[in-house]
Amino acid sequence: MTTSHDATAARVRNEEQAVTSTLQSLIRAYMDKDIVTAAHIYHDEVTWGHSVGRIENKDAVLADIQNRYWHIEFEQIAVQIVGVVAIARTIMNYRTGTTPDVPTSKPHMSVLWVLTNTGKGWQVLAAQSVRPPVG
Repeated sequence: MTTSHDATAARVRNEEQAVTSTLQSLIRAYMDKDIVTAAHIYHDEVTWGHSVGRIENKDAVLADIQNRYWHIEFEQIAVQIVGVVAIARTIMNYRTGTTPDVPTSKPHMSVLWVLTNTGKGWQVLAAQSVRPPVG
């Protein structure tokens, strides 16, 4: 017999998987330079805080896809669902620069993502990157 607790746990697992899939789709969009997909995943009111203190809105985030990121991969993803909000903590590896052949940096970053479940599915509302502690 399935209890309501079992059903709730299954729903949460399904939502966690959906959030993970959304973030993986976003990274594929970065790699493919697919602005349409990224624009769908990023909420119109998204704010991205970079580890260097720069804050970006949706237009700036989308411009970065075309001009800055050449390789991104998740090393780790952990998702927590809280109602219609998801909190995801990721460890990511990047390669950035003005061209794909000459990277200017290869950061290893922790990123905290906040997603909201809208009528368009899970969308990134906020992200904050920080350099993980050394040692």
